[in-house]
Amino acid sequence: MFSARLLPFALVLPSALAAHVHSKRALTQTAPAPWTLEGCYPDTIKDRVLCNDSYTDTKAMTLEACTWFCSSRQYPYAGLEYSQECYCGDALYATHGGPANASECGSACTGNSTEACGGNFRMQIYQNPNAYGASNPSPAAGDMGRWALQGCQTDKITMRTLPEPINNITGGMTPEKCVNACQNGGFKLAGCGHNLGNSTSAPTTDCNLRCAGNNTEICGGPNRLTVYKDMGAPATSSSPDNSTSVCLEQTTLHDFTTHVVLPDGSTQYIYVIFISDTVAILTVRDSLCNTDA
Repeated sequence: MFSARLLPFALVLPSALAAHVHSKRALTQTAPAPWTLEGCYPDTIKDRVLCNDSYTDTKAMTLEACTWFCSSRQYPYAGLEYSQECYCGDALYATHGGPANASECGSACTGNSTEACGGNFRMQIYQNPNAYGASNPSPAAGDMGRWALQGCQTDKITMRTLPEPINNITGGMTPEKCVNACQNGGFKLAGCGHNLGNSTSAPTTDCNLRCAGNNTEICGGPNRLTVYKDMGAPATSSSPDNSTSVCLEQTTLHDFTTHVVLPDGSTQYIYVIFISDTVAILTVRDSLCNTDA
């Protein structure tokens, strides 16, 4: 009697397990084109594989939603984790010895139970080869004239590398706004201060966070500072311009009008009349081609 009651249970259990295994295998990891699966990578809270941008959706996370989010910000990498978390990045900043086994990224998405959205501390990574941010974008130093990029420096909340805060920048931070504010404040380094103190140089890839005001530019990184230096105003020459302009309305084959730019920036027009091969009369005129007496 006892064994007969166990028999139906023994028959039902394998069927339930088989359905469960089938459900796990049925989860798709295929993202919309042109996104392609890179693999499943171990992840940590303190050292994320992708760390430029992210959001969490406990009810509607899908492969489509996450890759669209990263596409709209022109990130070449997208990652999903823990069924509900989406991450974007310009590069894989920490791979933790990965990739891991693909089966470890088998948690169903909160917005679509047929899709896989990573796992517990496992990030499911996709790449978009068409995104222009495939390599770290360079700060637009060329648009800032006298300011030159110095590199990426270490920084600490408790001991700032450049300790002078600028709090009146609106509309999102950009390198241009930062150096303009520091220049107006009389600082030599942006942003903002006069020397780097005990800061040390860091790898360029450590400065990997995009600017809030322009996501094609870099504005430092976690405990990292993108530094610019004021190189001073471009030097200007006070010497006169020795070039001449010949008036086409010549009175003879030898006579002509020319001009000279004086050190103060003013221009003098001179009418030259040749008397002989060695003698000429020079007369100041008020325009380039005025040859009236």
